[in-house]
Amino acid sequence: MNIRPATPADAETIARQRDAMFLDMGEDAAKLARVHDSSLAWHRRALASGLYTGFLAERDGEVASDEVVGGAGLLWQDLPPNPDTPHHTRAYVMNVYVRPDQRGKGLARLLLERVLAECAAREVTLISLHASEAGRPLYEKLGFRPTNEMKLKLSPP
Repeated sequence: MNIRPATPADAETIARQRDAMFLDMGEDAAKLARVHDSSLAWHRRALASGLYTGFLAERDGEVASDEVVGGAGLLWQDLPPNPDTPHHTRAYVMNVYVRPDQRGKGLARLLLERVLAECAAREVTLISLHASEAGRPLYEKLGFRPTNEMKLKLSPP
């Protein structure tokens, strides 16, 4: 496997993987279809601006998008320092996905190790994510721990 940085040209692949990830977690396909174009536009913009850094795993280093078998990304957050970090940049891990036929081979771990190496290279010391039940054991093995975060979803006007 070859793990390479994603470019804005990879936005469609990342958006498709993101849709597949949410489907695997039980989300409604119709709801995903409604936000796909917005998600694609966001990924193009975020990749181009550096707000998002993605990594894609390719079988045998091939560059065709159908040979991309997994991916993971980082959303860079600009937040004030707090008791857990003196730095203002934090990382949010997202879009971790491996194609079903490639699962169980350690690819998700390789992708996450690449993500964590990018954080270390940027001296980012506080990293968060939301874990699916399937992903939780791997994240815990890598040192992630549950926090006390809460969430409120407002209804649109």
